[in-house]
Amino acid sequence: MTALEMIPERTLTEDVKHAFCENLKKVMSVATFDQDGLPKKITQHALSNQTEVARSTIAKYCSGKDANPDLDTICRLASKLNVSPALLLMTQRDWEALARAYMTIQDVVKKPEASELVKQCSKSREVRAKATIEFSKKANYRETAEKYLTVETHERLMQGIFATCELPDLKLLQGDADLIVFTMCVVLGARLIDKGRSNA
Repeated sequence: MTALEMIPERTLTEDVKHAFCENLKKVMSVATFDQDGLPKKITQHALSNQTEVARSTIAKYCSGKDANPDLDTICRLASKLNVSPALLLMTQRDWEALARAYMTIQDVVKKPEASELVKQCSKSREVRAKATIEFSKKANYRETAEKYLTVETHERLMQGIFATCELPDLKLLQGDADLIVFTMCVVLGARLIDKGRSNA
């Protein structure tokens, strides 16, 4: 049994709340420096003073009780702790997906036609959709790409791929960065995000 298989199944909301509490505690544990320049923990009181988030609220998050921060609170904490707000919400399954994306990139960048498919993604929606389907096949999601109109699970995976691939502005990326980011989007998108959904 892998470490991820030992993680209890939660709804998406529960999973993200749990991740937020754990991530906040981890980042707080290395948020300042001691006199030798080694990272040390920031106190709840100090973090509260520097973010104007109530110490009782931070204590609640650190205890894992009823954590439901609003976007402004997440951004204020992330800004002080110097991490992306998105990273505070990442679950262990998200980190596993990133690792899989990295491994997939190693294979995809060796396929010369993959780069051309990414270039097609700056064209019309129809051309972009077809290029995304073909690219998904190159990234080892052939069955998903070929059966997504007939198999419900594959439809959900392709829905995730299409949606995730829409997020970055590939035209702003230089060199092979567009190929790397697009590959990551395909892999990150090809997952059932909410294990608690009855139709997933």
